[in-house]
This record gives sequence, structure tokens and C-alpha cells, in this order.
Amino acid sequence: MKYKYNPPTILKKIFHEFYWDTTNNKILLTFDDGPVPTSTEIILSELSKHKIKALFFCVGDNIRKHPELTNTILSDGHSIGNHTFNHKILRTLSYQEKMNQIVSLNYCRMISAIR
Repeated sequence: MKYKYNPPTILKKIFHEFYWDTTNNKILLTFDDGPVPTSTEIILSELSKHKIKALFFCVGDNIRKHPELTNTILSDGHSIGNHTFNHKILRTLSYQEKMNQIVSLNYCRMISAIR
């Protein structure tokens, strides 16, 4: 597949483990920081119209606030990725705080309950 954007050679060398070319004519769409009303609903509607699946990197606190949107993401056949519990800047946190953001029991329980 020929991309409209061809990354500079230096990026390809630095990230040599990435797949820069594909033969399957597919792309991976990702959406970060949701779920939030309005924008997530618009995105889900457009994806549905075009029969496209995507990966939503969700913030745990947004899942807590909007479980119905999270359920819709999953029931529409999309995937959910971990975007920490409340989107703190990880490089400013201690190791334990980072782990708490990523492996928060609350976050894990919410995802399990929704599925």
C-alpha cells in the first residue's frame, strides 16, 4: 500500500520494528482521551456509517463518568486501550504512581464490569 505520507528515512531507522509498509490495505484508527459525550458520539456515528472499527484509548475517569459510551464503544465492536486513570503526565510521577495510573484497580474493575 502506498501512503500519501511517507515518513523520513531517519524515523524508519529509529523505529525499525514498526511496519511501514503493508499489503493488507488496512489502517488502524485510534481516538484518545474519551469517552466524552458529543465527540465520542459523533465519532461512533461516523465509524458506523462507514462500517469502520477503531481503537479507543480511554481514560479511566471518563469511563467512570460515561459508562454508557464505553458500553457503546464495545458493543459496536471497537477495541479499548488503556490511557491511564486520569491522564496525569507520567514522566512527572514516581514509579508507584505510574503503576497506579496504568493498573488502577478501579480502572480494571470498570472495564471488566462493562464487558
